[in-house]
Amino acid sequence: MSKLLDIVLPKIPQYEDIPYSAGLCCTECGKADFSAYSDSRFVKPIAVGWCDTPYGYMGVFECPECHSRFRFHCGSNCSSDINEFEFKFYQWVFMAENFPEVRKKLDELKTK
Repeated sequence: MSKLLDIVLPKIPQYEDIPYSAGLCCTECGKADFSAYSDSRFVKPIAVGWCDTPYGYMGVFECPECHSRFRFHCGSNCSSDINEFEFKFYQWVFMAENFPEVRKKLDELKTK
């Protein structure tokens, strides 16, 4: 497991409390939306972690407007392969609001 999943973005054990979002957006207010990424009425979600569910791994994100969390599969299928998930998850994190901070933490870990 890499530093992205192991140190920088933690595993969230209580995934049942986080709503699943098939639409890749905040399930409360809808303002944090990956599918409307280029629309200025929406904001980028914040990557907060990941979880391991009976249906595979999922990324966990937070809405910067209402601070609700939501989760979704980061690939086209319900990946149960951690390496495949991590590759797909990083692609979503790259589009998240806090990617510069995540990238900085990863770079700092490389220099240690």
